[in-house]
Parts: sequence; C-alpha cells; structure tokens
Amino acid sequence: MNYAPFVPLRLNSQNGYEMMTSVKQLIKFHLKNLVLTSPGEKISKPNYGVGIRRYLFEPLNESTAAIIEGNIRSQINQYLSYLNLEEVSVTADIEGLKMTAKIKYSLQGTTIQDVAQIDVAYTSDDLTITPF
Repeated sequence: MNYAPFVPLRLNSQNGYEMMTSVKQLIKFHLKNLVLTSPGEKISKPNYGVGIRRYLFEPLNESTAAIIEGNIRSQINQYLSYLNLEEVSVTADIEGLKMTAKIKYSLQGTTIQDVAQIDVAYTSDDLTITPF
C-alpha cells in the first residue's frame, strides 16, 4: 500500500510535506479519490472513477441510487481490491439536492474496519462536497 501526502498539501518541517500516518487515513484518501474522480479524468486509467457529481442532476430516486451503489462496488472491486465491502448505500435528499454515499469496509487480512461517508450537495451558490 502506498502512502501519500495530505491533500491539500501541508508543510512539515521534518519531511517537507505532512504524510498520512495511518492505514485508515490512506484508505479514505483512496476511496474519496475513487468516488469523486469521473471516468476519463485519470489519463492513465480512463475507466477509473465513479464520478458521483454527475449523478447530482439525475433524478434522485432509488433507481439512480442503485446505479451509483453498483458503480461504487464495481470500482472498488477493480481498483481497491484489498478492501472487503461490507455495505454500500446511497441516499438522496431531493429537496436539498444532496446525496450521501456510505461505504462500510474492512481491510483484508487485518482487523481494520471503518465507514467512509461522502456528501455531495448543490446549492444556488456552489457544489459542496464533504468527504468523510
């Protein structure tokens, strides 16, 4: 597993940039990138990513939620295969133009378990993303 610097970058007097120090932080970093990246955005892997933002303007119903859940499962199985998915759920708030994706997972070969949640909302001013 590769470790990565915090994004946005934070300076650290010892290492130059502050690095993620736990496996849970790193997994959430990878999950956030996978869920927020749109297919075609990563040049080296054109099929990588769920692109959850593009679903925000689709009908926010059970059908759309099921499609997103399936895409999350498929992408994790393909690109983050070191995770065991326990549960994936997507809920929509039609009036608030908001979606919430929850991913419950465990790390293969360890006792590490966690839940990652990402909220994507559209307001009249901006698109808001609240990662984990």
